[in-house]
Amino acid sequence: MEIRKIQLIGSSSYMVSLPKKWITSLNLKQGDEVIVHAEEDRVIVIPKKFDKEKIVKIVIKGIPKLDEDFLKKYIYAIYMLGFDEVVIEDVEIPSNLVTKLIGIVHKLVGMEILDVSPNRLVFRILVTPELDIEKVLIRMVQMINNMFEEAKNFIESRNEDSTKSIEMIEKNVDRFYWLAVRLENRLTRESIGWSDTRFVLGSRMIAKMIEDIADQIVQFVDYMSISKTNNGVLEILMEIKGMFNLAFNSFINIDIEESDNVVKEVVEMQNKILSLIKNSDDVGYALSLQTLIEVLNEIRSIGEIAINRAVREGAEEIKI
Repeated sequence: MEIRKIQLIGSSSYMVSLPKKWITSLNLKQGDEVIVHAEEDRVIVIPKKFDKEKIVKIVIKGIPKLDEDFLKKYIYAIYMLGFDEVVIEDVEIPSNLVTKLIGIVHKLVGMEILDVSPNRLVFRILVTPELDIEKVLIRMVQMINNMFEEAKNFIESRNEDSTKSIEMIEKNVDRFYWLAVRLENRLTRESIGWSDTRFVLGSRMIAKMIEDIADQIVQFVDYMSISKTNNGVLEILMEIKGMFNLAFNSFINIDIEESDNVVKEVVEMQNKILSLIKNSDDVGYALSLQTLIEVLNEIRSIGEIAINRAVREGAEEIKI
């Protein structure tokens, strides 16, 4: 890691210098172009030039339907296939759909439209090779932690800005889930070993569970907004946040004891929450607690996948 200072250039532009070793390792030189991709709290710099031999390209003839809802599903499916460049031929996109098409594409990490001509669409997915599934999962976990903190802020202050922030982060979690699926499809298509394939498939499942947790946190805050009480909710929410991080870390670190402990803690917490629900006549309060039970179900599943991975990694394969 290197620390660089932001420099003011002129009256309205800023500059950050790039490390020389990064430039030379990618065979870049003065005048080469890079893509600057702004995320929620970071900026990703991607070399624009590609090694032609490494680009995986697919050509598709036509699109079955052109209504907006189907087009969105179709573009998402193309993105998740894992190809670098997608060319769609023999298709006529009405002018009123072009703007909506651009909006769909910009919701996907690293996807850009290179060409929209009368009978042809060209998409390029600009995702760096260094962005592997584990890094994507870690970023998703960071976003979930931000959602937990914003939910805490809402409980403490009832600030509507927290609900808006939670909804925005949830949309970003979705984007990274689709990216995880894309990477999984890409890797399973390439020549990787069975051990790597199992890790990728497990990671895909965890990515989906993280995405589901994001959805449940949004629902939790919605129910808390109509709840007349928040008795014990804040403490429970923070405990669940801790369990979530422990479960994920046990998967990454292949720690079977930690993952087993998390699964046991989840069961205890679910029983505690069920008791609070039975003793309450506040509908909003009860529904918000029920969403936390659903979050715990996902955390338990992450812990169980972590146990399976630890057992598998610790076993010696014997061929007969």
